[in-house]
Amino acid sequence: RRISFMLVPLAITALAIGAFEVALSFMGRGQRMGPFEIGLLFAQCTLFMFAAQAMLILPRFRDRSMKPLVIPAFVTLAVGLIAMTFAEGIVGHITATGLVAIGGGLLPPILAKEIAAIDGGASGSASGFQLAASQAGQTGGAILAGSIATVSDPRWVFLSTALAVAATGFLLAKTRKWMAFERTIP
Repeated sequence: RRISFMLVPLAITALAIGAFEVALSFMGRGQRMGPFEIGLLFAQCTLFMFAAQAMLILPRFRDRSMKPLVIPAFVTLAVGLIAMTFAEGIVGHITATGLVAIGGGLLPPILAKEIAAIDGGASGSASGFQLAASQAGQTGGAILAGSIATVSDPRWVFLSTALAVAATGFLLAKTRKWMAFERTIP
């Protein structure tokens, strides 16, 4: 029960990343991007995730809480997904993909660390719940993206996923449990 309120944001983050990956492939074909351009976007995504984690998480990992990064990371992920909806050409896609990569790269490790802080390392079940939430979200995102993109424009995937991410971040920021959690952990 202590970690359950953090599993939903983790699952929504995984859903967003899964939907993004599938929808990007569909969108690339629709905009006549070749395998090289799509591969470039995925490579850039990986590099941006790594850079965001190295610059924003590693310096804070041991001695400071990463709670202040959660809501900005949700906002960055949502803005990137919305930007992806309107992206045209490789430059637009690189910009939007970068924003998605930064938000999507920050949230899973931050949420995992905060769940570990709540759990206090008392049980290994917290890791199992985190993995289950991530896998369920990733699978749901891939199914959502595949379903929408095959019957409609893949841009709807980005927009609907952005709304889910933004709503999750907003609700998380407004919950009493999160506010109490922010006050209790240094």
